[in-house]
Amino acid sequence: MPILKKYFNTYTVVFLLLALLLRPWYFLKPKAEILFEEGVGLRSGGIFPDPSPEPERVTLRPNDVPWNFRREFATIVKVKDGDTVETDRGETIRYIGVDTPEIYRFSGKDWQPIWECYSFEAETKNAEWVQGQKVFLESDREDHDKYGRLLRYVFVKRGRNWVFVNEYLLRWGYGRYYDPKNYIPKYTRVLQEAEREARLNKRGLWGACYNSRGLERTIKGDITKSREKRYFILSCRKYGEIIVDTLSGERWFSTEREARIAGWRKAKECP
Repeated sequence: MPILKKYFNTYTVVFLLLALLLRPWYFLKPKAEILFEEGVGLRSGGIFPDPSPEPERVTLRPNDVPWNFRREFATIVKVKDGDTVETDRGETIRYIGVDTPEIYRFSGKDWQPIWECYSFEAETKNAEWVQGQKVFLESDREDHDKYGRLLRYVFVKRGRNWVFVNEYLLRWGYGRYYDPKNYIPKYTRVLQEAEREARLNKRGLWGACYNSRGLERTIKGDITKSREKRYFILSCRKYGEIIVDTLSGERWFSTEREARIAGWRKAKECP
């Protein structure tokens, strides 16, 4: 009995010392991080299920992130395009690892509308998910880009679960994977796999913006209120003003010949 008592006391002391050494890391973590982990109920090594039209869970590894990375909640008050939003604090957020088709392009002096293929759909879907919603933001190695926009991973709650917005947009073809080049993003594997799945299944822009030979579709097939079908090429004067709404029957074309065969005629505003 004395021997058992001796070893019992030794192990008890060791256990208490380890507990005292390991416990402080919890209190050093930002409050938002603790709330996120406990509220969502996710831990390192979570399961990412098979993709579905409405994904409910994502693989988060909060313990892999250094404590000095920013993690916080914010409310989205404005959706600027498929991968850029504005918060209630006046901050502009750019999604990490996602590049959706552009709505505006910098002309050298100011930003001009361009409405690239599938930009309208990407903006609409992004707004559907985050407009007016309280989201959880997580940074990576770069805090902001050259335009001063904060670079973040964005998570929005649906029901009792959280959706990884960056991953969702890629998995359903609303954008392409964007590699920062100077570092490896935390969720690289998840984001690259999401884009690969969309590309293989020709979802979203992968089916709408490229023909069977892989040529990009840049010609806009517009339908007027009087149901007149007309197409605009890049050199057309009003090209940037035209928004192609695929849900209403409007289309994108790779060549003028393809547009004419489909029943569209060249717009009068074009050279």
